[in-house]
Amino acid sequence: MVVGEIRETFCIYSDSIGNEMGTIGIGDTGLVIKTTIGENYMVPYEYVKSVVTEGGVTLGKMKAVLVFHDVMGDRHELVFMASDMKLAELKRACEK
Repeated sequence: MVVGEIRETFCIYSDSIGNEMGTIGIGDTGLVIKTTIGENYMVPYEYVKSVVTEGGVTLGKMKAVLVFHDVMGDRHELVFMASDMKLAELKRACEK
C-alpha cells in the first residue's frame, strides 16, 4: 500500500519528558506511522477514524489519541504527545 509522497514527518513522544516513541509521516493519500517498538503502519486517510487532542501537557506539546484501522480491519488506538503545530497539520491532513 502506498500513501504517496511524504510531505512532513514529525516525532511523537510517550511522555512529557520527551521520550521518543516514533514518527508520523504525512503523505499525499495517507499516514506512515513508525514506532520505536517496531510497529509500522501505512494508513490511508479514509482508515483514520479520529484525531483527538486532550489538552496541553508542557510547553507547546499536547496529548493526542489517533484511532485508525489497518488494512486487515483491526482497530488501533495510538496515544502520544506532539507539538500543537504538528497536531494541527495532522488533523488538517486527515480532515478530522
